[in-house]
Amino acid sequence: MQTLCNEIDKAEKRYDARTAKEFIGSLPNELCVDEIIKIVTEFITMNFTERGLVAIAAIHEGRNAKDMKRNNPHVHILVTTRTLNANGFNPKKLRELNQKKNVEVWREQWSILQNRAYERNGLDIRVSHESLEVQGKNRIPTPHLSVIDWHREKNGLHTLAGDEKRKIREKNRQVELEKEQSVHKQELEISRSRSH
Repeated sequence: MQTLCNEIDKAEKRYDARTAKEFIGSLPNELCVDEIIKIVTEFITMNFTERGLVAIAAIHEGRNAKDMKRNNPHVHILVTTRTLNANGFNPKKLRELNQKKNVEVWREQWSILQNRAYERNGLDIRVSHESLEVQGKNRIPTPHLSVIDWHREKNGLHTLAGDEKRKIREKNRQVELEKEQSVHKQELEISRSRSH
């Protein structure tokens, strides 16, 4: 890795140049490490290495030392800003990496790869790259707990972040309950109107 970093630095003229772009991706707890590696590898290949860019990935499983359960597994992906060819790094940077439209494309591709992995493993779980609003879901997103808060909560201690997450879950449960009651009420009204 150090050799790669040295070569990247050689391609730069300015001392404060941006040499790489970092991506952080959330990884699913439900999948084994081999599946996670497959998702990360396919994502990097599709989006970066097929275009001549160099990428380095570091997967953090976030294992809990006490019971060895995974918590907050994620990946850090470092991608060069210049393509690589037989002569070394290209003198020109690939500026299109900075285009905002790519973020949506990358998020969608990640969700496709993750959903394929769920399907391969017979899991009835799906993720979406779209916001809850775009999906038409009337609920508040729940925040992730930090590793420290997750450990505290796991050991029975309440944290501010954990309390907030519980409040949001309760609000979402109430919204879902009200929605179900409204649908049931409408069904009753339709049934009554048909019987008259």
